[in-house]
Amino acid sequence: MPTTIEKPRLWYRADGKPLEQRTYPEAALQSFKRGDHVYLSSGKVTAAVSAGSYLDSTGAKPLGIAERDASGQTDTPIPVSIIDAQTRMVGPVTTSTAVTLPGQTFQLQRYASPGGGMNVATDHATNPVAVVTAVHPQYAVGEQYGWVEYRYIAADTAFGA
Repeated sequence: MPTTIEKPRLWYRADGKPLEQRTYPEAALQSFKRGDHVYLSSGKVTAAVSAGSYLDSTGAKPLGIAERDASGQTDTPIPVSIIDAQTRMVGPVTTSTAVTLPGQTFQLQRYASPGGGMNVATDHATNPVAVVTAVHPQYAVGEQYGWVEYRYIAADTAFGA
């Protein structure tokens, strides 16, 4: 269990700079929420993966994180925090935290429970998109569904390295 009630920063840059934000038009029939990973399809913001699905290196390359909910109206401007090599994410693992996780690569899984979000799919290492950088300090090693810090493999993002 977490030892404090502090909320972790769910995304930030390792170099301390603010995440770059850009605005793109919303694609048709979108229902993503603030904080969901998105990609560009024909130049428009689209949810990267549906709930319960995995984000892996064979699919669409994520552009960033939606900074507002989809409106349901095509071409509505959507601000997006861009994912790059300096972006660090914090999220739960699908198994348990372990001292051996840092440095390992995995797929991500979008979960459907309150608010959506991404799990580090520690049970899916084929075609990875993320590298675990640390077990989050609020969680003990070995904790079931604990949280870790991770970064994207640069080649698996919309803007590459």
